[in-house]
Amino acid sequence: MEILSGHQHFRSKISASDALPSVLKLLDSQNKNIQGQAIKVLYNLSFDKEVCSEMVSLDCIPKLVPFFEDSALTGNCIFILKNLCDTEGDRISVAETNGCIASIVKVLDTGTKEEREHAVDILLSLCSQRIDYCHLVLHEGVIPALVLLSVNGTERARKNSMQILLLLRDIDYVHDHDCYSSCATSIFSEATTSTFQSKDDRSTEGHILETSNLRVFRFAELKTATRNFSPEEIIGEGSFGNIFSGWVDEKTLAPCKAGTGMIVSIKKLDPEGLLRVREWQSEVYFLGRLSHPNLVNLLGYCCEGNELLLVYEYMQNGSLENHLFIKIPNKEPLSWDNRIKIAIGAAQAWPSCTV
Repeated sequence: MEILSGHQHFRSKISASDALPSVLKLLDSQNKNIQGQAIKVLYNLSFDKEVCSEMVSLDCIPKLVPFFEDSALTGNCIFILKNLCDTEGDRISVAETNGCIASIVKVLDTGTKEEREHAVDILLSLCSQRIDYCHLVLHEGVIPALVLLSVNGTERARKNSMQILLLLRDIDYVHDHDCYSSCATSIFSEATTSTFQSKDDRSTEGHILETSNLRVFRFAELKTATRNFSPEEIIGEGSFGNIFSGWVDEKTLAPCKAGTGMIVSIKKLDPEGLLRVREWQSEVYFLGRLSHPNLVNLLGYCCEGNELLLVYEYMQNGSLENHLFIKIPNKEPLSWDNRIKIAIGAAQAWPSCTV
């Protein structure tokens, strides 16, 4: 039946033969191979709109939800749901089936790029239909995953993630929901480009850019820039992870050998850090669009697998924290005149941070 269901000519005939209930019953089998074959048949049949309606009427959706836990079957399951969401009545069943939206949202974090794209398509179709479904989607803590996909997903996933975020932005539930952090409110513009703003182009008063000017680095590039994250390149440590010095081309920001090009600071967030995703998001979407002479420039970022990194311009004189708390050996403490100047400079930059 798997072969026959793959041909459009036979799909309606399979449905007319009352074979569909038997296929669904195979999902209750304890044999994984049989379950996988049944899901493949359902995947093929879901390309027929009339068969989709019959699948929903036979409670296909609740039977599919448990199989999202099997990564080998997730792709077919998410595609079946995507096809079922093509009609309004079937979307209702998807939205109101216990655990279904939660399973779809989980795919945003764990699925392949194609699976994530399909998951975003489903969520967009639900959120576009009813405000109630927006609440259901938000309840599953979808914002962080959508924010990441709006930058690193496929072209379609990026576009649709932004549309969902726009739909979720203005509903009342958002204002009382912790997961909708400040970073999400600042991303409703084009995400990133591979260019960056030179120091000569900076405004003397600071401004918010229409789009972020960040370079998307590959993890391999940053390994090259830091000599494979050599301990000798560590210039700072904290609960978030380590900061490494690295070398990049001054114009293209491509990685260079140590001692050539331009030196940069690379923050590598600790994979075990509880707040690392939110911190990374906030800096990418906030500092990525902020330009002020009194603030350090974020030049780019990396998000590959479990690795989250941020690339900043290098502060030759060290961080303000080091100067204020005398963390630099044999360094005289800052005079009060300099401290006041720093405070005034920070105050001048603050309006840009609150726009």
